[in-house]
Amino acid sequence: MCGIVGFIAGRSVGKGNLSWSSQHLLLQQYMQQMLYLDAFRGPHATGMMRVERKAPKDSPTVYKRALHAYDYLFQPQAEKMLMGLDDAVCVVGHNRYATQGGTAPNKNAHPFQVDHITLVHNGHVTNGYQLLKGQTMHEVDSANVAIAIAQQGWENVVPRIEGAYTLVWHDAKEGTLNMVRNNDRPMFWAPLGDEKTPWSGIIFASEMEMLAFIARRVGIPVNDKFYYPPAHNLFKWSLEDPGKYTVHKFEAVKEDASSRPFPVGVVGGTTTTG
Repeated sequence: MCGIVGFIAGRSVGKGNLSWSSQHLLLQQYMQQMLYLDAFRGPHATGMMRVERKAPKDSPTVYKRALHAYDYLFQPQAEKMLMGLDDAVCVVGHNRYATQGGTAPNKNAHPFQVDHITLVHNGHVTNGYQLLKGQTMHEVDSANVAIAIAQQGWENVVPRIEGAYTLVWHDAKEGTLNMVRNNDRPMFWAPLGDEKTPWSGIIFASEMEMLAFIARRVGIPVNDKFYYPPAHNLFKWSLEDPGKYTVHKFEAVKEDASSRPFPVGVVGGTTTTG
């Protein structure tokens, strides 16, 4: 079990009670407190990706460490990632609970950045060798998904995933943030803004209770509307226009187990656990 938290935010329109400067402070407090609380879902490592408002097609800035969120949030680079959030269109945070790959290396923390794809994952994937079509595998299953999507495109990878997943990734070629889940892992979001405070975008997290609690605690206007996206639907947000998204429905594909060169969970005869 891991946890994913984050936001996609347009600039508030300057009406109501939300100025641009107060928008930054709300989002900063939201990310700090969500990452801290989300450590219940993953104490082994913490990481973030940040996309700048003026450059949605640039690769995100990434900072990740094999640290509990409490220690991570006091690192100077983590503090820097959460400064000036009125200039950020999107920030995604991840709290890792290690299931494959060791807990100590920073490289095993999320997000994983491969070419134009920057990805976080909650769950476990059991057919990474097949997704990579026999290539050398990373020791962390989530990294193999990032590699496969970067090389083959999501539509040729995500329907074939076996195991449990919620995936959130940035695509620098498109300037989009993408979110998808299957029936084995959760994700919730709430639209930003209310009647008094127009604001485009969403906040999102793996647990609705955490999301609702922190939104109320820091004062983010969300109108108490929370959504649980259906499984096997890819939600794709344009970071050039954060209020807009498209939905791409797909069917899961079950691959023939007889085509596997090794048992599930075993790579080259060595079980990859941690």
